[in-house]
Amino acid sequence: MSDAQASMELNSQSLKDLSVEGVRLERFILEADSLEKLQLEDCTLEVFELVGKGTLKLLKIDDVSVIHLDISENTENLEVVDVSNFSIMWTKFHHMISKASRLKGLRLWGVVFDDEDEIVDMQTISMCFPQLTHLSLCYDLKEGLLQYSGEA
Repeated sequence: MSDAQASMELNSQSLKDLSVEGVRLERFILEADSLEKLQLEDCTLEVFELVGKGTLKLLKIDDVSVIHLDISENTENLEVVDVSNFSIMWTKFHHMISKASRLKGLRLWGVVFDDEDEIVDMQTISMCFPQLTHLSLCYDLKEGLLQYSGEA
């Protein structure tokens, strides 16, 4: 589907797994109370909004351009966040996933943080996510590239 001016609203009480690939939309609203896995790949969206009861366990974002990403009320049960080839402000992203106290895996690979003064603070990550066992980081810095992968 490729219409940058189109909007899509999807409403499902029983949907558990959704994979969206190659979509170009102005607005995508997803209402899914039972959603456990959300994967967005090769998408261009102005607005993506997830409305649900907080059952999301896996969030995977790969090569997605989105201006406004709103899933913050659905992150408390997140166990895995896998983000690659993505640009976002660290403070906005961190706020979005900060309620994920059950987070076990965090992968930020090929991520560009929009604010030049932002840094990913390892101490904050370890305090916010006490169950984190796998951490992989590769993101652009002003003066080079940071890569880290391993068990937390």
